[in-house]
Amino acid sequence: MLRIIIGVLFSLSFMPTIYAEDTIPHLYVIDDSIAENYEKQRHPLTGWAQVLQEYLDESKIVVINKAISGRSSKSY
Repeated sequence: MLRIIIGVLFSLSFMPTIYAEDTIPHLYVIDDSIAENYEKQRHPLTGWAQVLQEYLDESKIVVINKAISGRSSKSY
């Protein structure tokens, strides 16, 4: 899983800036339960995308987590 995160971040660092200066790019996460946002009542259960924004600068990229438990690429 760490390799996936590093791969995504690495690939984003080489993306050309094709957006306007005043817009911030968004990274959409579409995945299943391993990335889902969980409520505080379910702690320590946490999806990897739930904490991804904490490692990134919000002024440079915004993470939008659309992960839903039970979904896959076939049923999303």
